[in-house]
Amino acid sequence: MTAPVEVVYERRGAGPALVLLHGIGHHGGAWRPAAGLPADMPGLAAAVLELFAAFGLERPHVAGNSLGGAIALELAALGAVSSATALSPAGFCTARELRWALTVLTLHRNAARLPEPVLRRLFAAPALRMLAMGMILARPNRMALDDALADARALRQARAFRAVARAGRGYAYAGAPTVPVTIAWGTRDRILPYRQAALARTRLPAARHLDLPGCGHVPMHDDPELVASVILGTTGVRAG
Repeated sequence: MTAPVEVVYERRGAGPALVLLHGIGHHGGAWRPAAGLPADMPGLAAAVLELFAAFGLERPHVAGNSLGGAIALELAALGAVSSATALSPAGFCTARELRWALTVLTLHRNAARLPEPVLRRLFAAPALRMLAMGMILARPNRMALDDALADARALRQARAFRAVARAGRGYAYAGAPTVPVTIAWGTRDRILPYRQAALARTRLPAARHLDLPGCGHVPMHDDPELVASVILGTTGVRAG
């Protein structure tokens, strides 16, 4: 029996519901510029569906990045959402590429354990911030200092990181969505490299496939306006 988990969320705005899902070791604040769960993918998807039910959300639109993008696509395959936008989603890489991604993220997680005053000084220097965050973001100096610290804090405190990473080692997306789907990939993604977009196009030919020029693995900070327009283009909801 899966132990109860605490889901941290923020609900804001009005209009058709849009659920935003972040990646492994990340946090909800990653979505602000643009707008301990079960470890395996079926469990993650089921937990999100339970959250929809608890909030009274019937087939909301959903968008996710990295692991969150994979969850969004799984929900689309279940027909549980009205549309799905996946930004550099997991599930389209080779075993070697997945090991690379998890190794890089683990190294970042270890570095995030530095004392916060040290991290603050590190992130305050543009050249050092580029060195520290350049694998995840293409334009780390566009991120506010407090947001950079919040990302490090979330990665350091992600209690389910190891369990999710272990469970995801053999994961590959094999669903067949029946709702509008957009897959958008940062052309400068160094975690799940842009070449994986070609496999996504092959597996999901009916989806809308877009490039995010000059964006890294977490494009919400690199180009928030572009990310917002991609999501709205999938949902069919006009910006108001």
